[in-house]
Amino acid sequence: ITYYKMAESKFWTDMYGFSCALAKSSQYDPAYQGKVGEQLAYFLYEYRVYKAQQENMFLPGSAGSYKLITINGYHESTLGSYKIPLFIKIVLPVGFPIKPPYATLVPTGKPNEVIQPHDYLAGNELRIPYLISWNASTSNLKDMMKEIITAFSYRHPYISISNYPSTPRPLPRPVVYPAPDPKKDLPPAPIIPSKTPDRAFLIERIKTLVKEKNGAYINEVKKTISNMQRAEEMLNKSENTLNAGKARIQEKRNEIKKTTQEVEKIRDAVQLEIEKSEGTTMTVDNVISYIKAGDIFQDKWVYLESKRHAIEDCLQIAKKALEEGTIKLQEYLEITRKMAAKQFMYIYRKDKMEREHKKHLLTL
Repeated sequence: ITYYKMAESKFWTDMYGFSCALAKSSQYDPAYQGKVGEQLAYFLYEYRVYKAQQENMFLPGSAGSYKLITINGYHESTLGSYKIPLFIKIVLPVGFPIKPPYATLVPTGKPNEVIQPHDYLAGNELRIPYLISWNASTSNLKDMMKEIITAFSYRHPYISISNYPSTPRPLPRPVVYPAPDPKKDLPPAPIIPSKTPDRAFLIERIKTLVKEKNGAYINEVKKTISNMQRAEEMLNKSENTLNAGKARIQEKRNEIKKTTQEVEKIRDAVQLEIEKSEGTTMTVDNVISYIKAGDIFQDKWVYLESKRHAIEDCLQIAKKALEEGTIKLQEYLEITRKMAAKQFMYIYRKDKMEREHKKHLLTL
């Protein structure tokens, strides 16, 4: 695949260089030589059986010959299940691409085949709608060939003499332009193309380029605004999650404070009992009454609550770093997601433990 891409790239480079050099060496308006070479390169790259060359040609109403580009080749047009070869010759006139090219259908060379009358033929000259409505700003050689192939896809332009009717309609003779005779009336002076591009064409081209550039800029601005809105929504969602977490933490702090007060009351009561029992003989019964096992629920609850406080502090530090520009928004969102997931697990475990503890107390 890499070798194929390299070969295609080299082929395009060589074809483009050849087309531009051929256009510059021909007698075309210097203002349009670049466009002539570009259109020729795209055509030859797409239809590689065609060959381009330079010929000296006499044009109608001219006093001499011009060096013009001609394109010769053939292309297969599909007619049902058959492949029809179309032998076509294309001449790029002096005024190209303002003026349309001359396209003619060439005989196959077989002695028993001739060109039959066709809706899109005037003699040998092709008269397809695309050539009639040629537009210098939108028309090109590549699309013209597609229209030619489509025009002859429903009826064969060639016919065998053996299948020709006994009284055929006479074929129009091809148009032949004789060389000018200086002894006779002098032909009109050749029309020299303007050295400057058509003003209307330039205005339309500039409008098109400005419209394309503005459209691309507007799309980029819309994309940037959409990304900023999504980032703002994610940030608001994270802030809502943090605020909800703060509210839950405050509730748990109040619960801890209440539990601490109850524990202090129990501690004071135990201390009072110990003071009352001072001076008595220590037996197994009264020692066991003072020794109590550690509160496993309280230890786990304090552990989980401390983890939650630690995560809350980390989130506050990350938010401060974002405001100061130490970290980027993407990094802040990643940290927030990870810490929020851990915080949720601690909250879930603590809530589950509290429910189980309440259930245990009710059972007792």
